[in-house]
Amino acid sequence: MGKKLTFQVLPLVGAMVPHDDAAKAFLDKYSDKIVEIDTPKVQRSPQHNRLFWAVADKAYATLPDYYADEWMSSHDMVKGLQLAFGICDQLQKPVKGGWEIVQVPKSLDFGNMDQDEFNAVSEKLFRGMAHCLGVSVNELLEE
Repeated sequence: MGKKLTFQVLPLVGAMVPHDDAAKAFLDKYSDKIVEIDTPKVQRSPQHNRLFWAVADKAYATLPDYYADEWMSSHDMVKGLQLAFGICDQLQKPVKGGWEIVQVPKSLDFGNMDQDEFNAVSEKLFRGMAHCLGVSVNELLEE
């Protein structure tokens, strides 16, 4: 196993700073071939997360009865809406004779989604909740 190279990523200036001589030598040799540096995800807002789930809980509590048969909780409602809107990951599932691709709702937790992606997903899901309740998104969020 080779020597581990240690860098610090500076996202505001789009640069990598070497922390040791081996990393400096690597940058000196290959820096012209490095096209893009992956910057850290935008940190998620806990307030937005709490707001989203508060709206989902309120929406679920006021759903028409025919949705209550399909969804047992606000979490089930959100996962069902994610499937309906295609906010999913594809996984391979073993079946007799091979593999099958299945759709599973994406995780909405802090570790798997940055703030921009969560904003886009929550906007779609708010539209879905509003549609199920027969109200506008603004009316949904005013509650």
